[in-house]
Amino acid sequence: MVQRSFRSDERAIEGLPVRLVIALVVGVAALSMMMTILDGVGEIGETEITYEYDEITHKLGEDIDMTMEIVDKSGNRMTGTTVIITSGTAQMDGSVSATTGPDSNEILLDIDSEDVDLRQGQDIGTLEVDIIPPSNSDHADNEQNPKIVIHR
Repeated sequence: MVQRSFRSDERAIEGLPVRLVIALVVGVAALSMMMTILDGVGEIGETEITYEYDEITHKLGEDIDMTMEIVDKSGNRMTGTTVIITSGTAQMDGSVSATTGPDSNEILLDIDSEDVDLRQGQDIGTLEVDIIPPSNSDHADNEQNPKIVIHR
């Protein structure tokens, strides 16, 4: 039996760079999968909320009396939520907000006609709607809500 020493064995040196590259590729792939899994952890259990409405299109110069029902994606009623209406492509003086009561998911919004305007030459504009869920719930408003449309 011939005895070999590690000094004379060059096979390990030849295979080492290939093994390092393979380990690096596998490590990066595993890290990428773990980061993808961890990125979605904050969204587990969150349910998107939105609103249902009577009439989304309103004529410029008329008061906007709008009833909204706040619901989650399954259609369940949401109480204790706040709705904030702000300028979009239509101009609005300030903002309007309302909060649902503990027993109701309906919000009645009254926007004075003098508070909303369109730019010169603009025929259609929008107002943005943001919904803030109760802080003690697992609901979120991450998706864009339907906009309120104002037209001449």
